[in-house]
Order: sequence, then C-alpha cells, then structure tokens
Amino acid sequence: MKIEVLEADGLLWRGVLETLPHDFYSLPGYAALESERLDGRALALLGRDDGGSVLLPAVVRDLPRELCGPETVGLRDAVSPYGYPGISVAAAKGREAALVEDFLCAARPVLADLGVINVFLRLNPVIDEAEWFAGGGTLVQHGETVWIDLTLSEDELHRQTRSRFRGNINAARRDGLRVVLDSTWSRVEVFTKMYHDTMRSVGAEDWYLFPEEYFLRLHEVAGAAVHLFLVESDAGVAAAGLFSECDGIVQYLFSGRDESDGHPHGTKLMMAHVRDWAKSRGNRVMHLGGGLGARTDNLSQFKRGFSKLTRPFHTWRWVVDAELHQQAMHSWQQATGLTDEGESGYFPGYRQVRGEPRQQPGARSERNG
Repeated sequence: MKIEVLEADGLLWRGVLETLPHDFYSLPGYAALESERLDGRALALLGRDDGGSVLLPAVVRDLPRELCGPETVGLRDAVSPYGYPGISVAAAKGREAALVEDFLCAARPVLADLGVINVFLRLNPVIDEAEWFAGGGTLVQHGETVWIDLTLSEDELHRQTRSRFRGNINAARRDGLRVVLDSTWSRVEVFTKMYHDTMRSVGAEDWYLFPEEYFLRLHEVAGAAVHLFLVESDAGVAAAGLFSECDGIVQYLFSGRDESDGHPHGTKLMMAHVRDWAKSRGNRVMHLGGGLGARTDNLSQFKRGFSKLTRPFHTWRWVVDAELHQQAMHSWQQATGLTDEGESGYFPGYRQVRGEPRQQPGARSERNG
C-alpha cells in the first residue's frame, strides 16, 4: 500500500474526503485549528491500494523536551484532533479491518521518518470503527455515547423523547421561547459568555473555556459545516449551541444557558429544534455524545432523554517505536516522579502534566463528553 502525507492547506485532503465516509472532525480546516491550539502540525496519512483507501487525520507535536530530556529532540507524537475523527475508510463490506491492518503496516515507516514514536486516536462511534483496530495497538472502551436515528419518522422521533422532556419543551414554547439560526454569527459573543458561565457553573477545568477567538476561527475554517443556534425569549437569549453538519452526520459540539433567564428548558427546546432541522436537511444521524469522560452521569442522562440509542466510544493507542517510546517515558518519570497510569490514564503518559483534559472525552461542554 502506498502512503502519502497530506498537508491541511493543500487541496488533496478535502478532495479525498469526498470519496470517503467522514465526519466534521476529519476536515483539514478543523485539524489546522487544532494544530494551532496544540502547537503542532496538522497532517493526514492517506493509504491507497486496489482494496480501497484509508485517511487518518492527526496533529503531530514535538515531545515536551523539559519533561522527556534533550535526547528526545526531533521526536514527536501524533494525536487525533479533539472530538471523534478516527479514520475514514472506503473498502468492500467486511474488508475494512484487513485494509486498516495493511495501512498501519505501511504507515509505520512513514511515521518513523516523521519522528513519530506513538499515536493516540479518538475513534468515531457513529461510523463504528473499533473492530477495524483489533489487529494491533491497544483499544480502550471508555463508555457509551448517545445518538439519534434521523431516518425515523417525525412521530417516532417524538416518541423517542422522554415524556417529561416533551412536556418541558411544550412549556418552553408556550412561554414564547423560539430557536433561531444565527447564520452570520453576529451573536457569537453572547454564546461565548453563556458557554463560559455554564462551564464555570459545573466546575469545568479552565482548559474548557475556549475564547471567542477560537469560535470565530472555527467558523472561519469550517464555514457552512458549523451552525450557531440561539434560543430567544422576550428577555434575551436563554440558551445557545454549536452543531456541526457533515456528510449526513450532525454533531452536538458546545452549548451554554443563561441561569438567570428564568427559562430552565431552553436547551431541551434547542435540541429538539436542531434534531428536526437536521432531519429536514436529509441528515442520517445526530450524535449527542456521552457524559463527562464518557461516563454515565447527569449529562449523559440528559442526552438519553432524546434517544435510547447508544454506541460505545473507544480510543486507540499505538506505540510506533517501542524503544524510543520507553526512553521518553523513562526520562519523563525521572523528571517528574510520576508513573504511568496504564489504560486508565493518559497516553502517552508524559502528556498528563501538560494541563490538557483527560483523553477519554469526545467534544465539549453541556457538551459531547
């Protein structure tokens, strides 16, 4: 299998995606935005042969020299853009796992030439990729995420919604709440403040407080693939959220609500509205994510109020060069006194003191967890 390294600012990456099933998180613009946030390089590995094609988007970063020592200069690791990128595969039914195995075998020397010693992927539960990685690396299941089957009838989607939620949504409508699409993003400042307030109210780490500039860049690089919805009341904006739309898949990205507005059910109204909007546009799936860290918690239970359908969320860990990986881990342990937590912790372990979130979640906020 031939492997090509694609840059995010080139045309080939986006063109190849048009021939592959994919999601918003696989777009080159989003990978480029993540590379800015993570101080790395956005790239994708493309593998093609007579059996099909595989595309793996990633952000490649230098190892933290202050933690891993001067001997690691020139070494790097690779991580999925945050969310659920996984990989994109086009192959005959039942041949995906074999194609991915061939791809990984061919990709190893290419990654080694790039100085990459390990890879951490967040897989896409919507596309159900976990079984493709059974042949190598370490597959870790973290919990379940909630999704809505938009191919169901409107009546069935209504019945899938928890009865108490249906009453809350009807009450919100009677109170005059309405959902609008801000196609110009003129009120992104309102959304950002609401999102920050919500994150602080649930005790989220500062890492989750993405600035307004991040959301503006997201709009810039993703264009029509990301939508800003607002729940308006006579008093102002009661709730707001960002949702992506790509190749028939709608993802719940971020949301926030105004605790002082007096309308506690604005987010539920927004979710129901976006679900109906997404169906009307011919999308197949609306993915809500799970709880914080993919756990079963209040956030997860909220999302289950809109659907009983769940799928397991996995990450995949691959040591490309065992000797260099162990060398980096040893240097980190010597420098910090910390130990590797295994499957329950970060991968690679030396990233855990960098102030990043734990790697189990998918997306963010009152949010995909």
